[in-house]
Amino acid sequence: MVSGNLPLRHYRSEQTMLAAGDASVVRSRTTFEPVVPGTGWLFERIIAVVFGRMGRALARTLG
Repeated sequence: MVSGNLPLRHYRSEQTMLAAGDASVVRSRTTFEPVVPGTGWLFERIIAVVFGRMGRALARTLG
């Protein structure tokens, strides 16, 4: 979940939960176009950190 006034176009994010034995696997796929050329790598990193933290928090909660 990314909200606010980010310089991104065509932002799309999809999360899928799959059964994996007694656990679950969460897969995340995000696509976007940066408004400012050359900043795509920065937003890829930010989004990876945000979704990583969310995933770890979800794992702790569902533990």
